[in-house]
Amino acid sequence: MESRSNPLALIICHNMSKMDANDEDEMKIFDDGEEDPLGKDTSILPEWSWGRVRPWVPIRRGENTVLMLTCILLTCILLVLYSLTLNHQRSPITADAFDDEQIRQVAGHDVVMLEKANGFKTFGSTEEGTLIAAKRIKAINSSCRVLFYLNSMIHYPYYASNETFNEERWAMRNPKTDDHFKWFGRFLSYDHRNLEFREWWIKRALDMLQHDEIDGVFIDAIIKTHTIESRVDGAEGHAAAYIETANELRARLPVGKLLIGNALRATSKGGVGGDGNLKHLRYLDGSYLENWDKSDEGIVKTIKLMDTALKAGRIVMLTSTPFSGYGVDEKQYPQKQQDIVAKLKEIRRDETIGKKYEYMAQFIEFPLGLFLLSVGRHSYFSYHDKDDADPKLKAAFDCNQFEEITRKLGQPLGDCVEEGEFTFTRLFTHLKVWVNVKRKEGKLTVRPIRREDES
Repeated sequence: MESRSNPLALIICHNMSKMDANDEDEMKIFDDGEEDPLGKDTSILPEWSWGRVRPWVPIRRGENTVLMLTCILLTCILLVLYSLTLNHQRSPITADAFDDEQIRQVAGHDVVMLEKANGFKTFGSTEEGTLIAAKRIKAINSSCRVLFYLNSMIHYPYYASNETFNEERWAMRNPKTDDHFKWFGRFLSYDHRNLEFREWWIKRALDMLQHDEIDGVFIDAIIKTHTIESRVDGAEGHAAAYIETANELRARLPVGKLLIGNALRATSKGGVGGDGNLKHLRYLDGSYLENWDKSDEGIVKTIKLMDTALKAGRIVMLTSTPFSGYGVDEKQYPQKQQDIVAKLKEIRRDETIGKKYEYMAQFIEFPLGLFLLSVGRHSYFSYHDKDDADPKLKAAFDCNQFEEITRKLGQPLGDCVEEGEFTFTRLFTHLKVWVNVKRKEGKLTVRPIRREDES
């Protein structure tokens, strides 16, 4: 039985001077002498090898509310036409169901997180849409790990379980005004201090995990479970209450199922779990990482966060885009990034999806290089421009379209090394990685095979 603790994940960069002096103490999941509560079994973790970069993908089909009415109308027309034809060998196109080619592409990843709003218009609910997609994925790749999306704080629509949600008693309120707090001014907020709500939320996860096609649950927006305390009067104690919810879900999790969360974040200061939210990995099998590019120091700290998680045998799932290294708000992009946005929109309007993959490939070396500085067993990489598979958006989500991801990697020949200010390198059997964090540049150089490397 493989152990979660893995020496191949011990890849801290030498002389990483851009770290704070206190980071070594802060970057801890467990207290001194504390045992890992999740044990040592990694048999349920996704496939992994050093042969190539291991891909994962977050994906949905059906959240584009702007086009919803148009899609419904087109679906009705297509269904009518379909009913009139005598050829029943092909399924009709539906508003928000993945087509066969999309399922084939999605199934080529080691981990698939089926995002919120999947297939709710076609199949009646997000739960049913998720299950249908998961079954189709598993029919192609049974070893793929499929995760069900569950938000820790935001009450999103289109879930069948929402029918039993008690808005009056369970949604977060401001005690001074008695008004509901709403995320983004639209969505109700959960309150984990309410025990009735807690049971409802946990049951949503457990109900989905009863299905063989669902390998685990992905908990999103974990950082909001403690930032809510500074946003809503009277929300004190909520962060601790969420931890109780999470621990209970972990205790009731069926054997063989995974619990992944959007937890690790270099820019997270304090709060439950301390800097970087590492302590959430006490109950999670791994973490997704987004918004890792807010600052140069934060990017470097992300390398350390991933390393710490991997040393503890946790899964790491880094997500990236052509804009990685810059702000996510389009209005704040430097001119170079504004040009990228404009070009992607132009391609979506006038070109094929193949042209988009070709264009995006020129920006992959920085985020992928950063990932490779800390890659270890059970770390997975995603590179895409959108996670909505609506064909009108021409989303480039298939990681296997990029040669940089599919070509040979091989085992590391040493730790990552800091060669200069914010500049790092690392050698693999088949690849040399060079990254300059300050300039947001990366270079992946294919190495000629030498006999000593093969021995």
